[in-house]
Amino acid sequence: QETTEAALTLLRMWAERRGIPQALYVDGRTTFFSEDGRTENTDFGKVCRKLGTRIIRARSPQAKGRVERSNGVFQDRLVKEMRLE
Repeated sequence: QETTEAALTLLRMWAERRGIPQALYVDGRTTFFSEDGRTENTDFGKVCRKLGTRIIRARSPQAKGRVERSNGVFQDRLVKEMRLE
């Protein structure tokens, strides 16, 4: 699920393995942006500010769908591989 807790867990796991990211490219969900469009008003935004990680909002439909399409491909492959097993 796309919750603040899940996003923070993923960010922690990423930072432990690869270091703190300089920037994150995200969609406009309330996990990342408040209703007024500011990141400073969210818990995730506060953590990123403390880490020095910039949050970049995806604005185009193509950019917003890129991650979802990618995940769909991975999920599709998983199902096919499980059937083969």
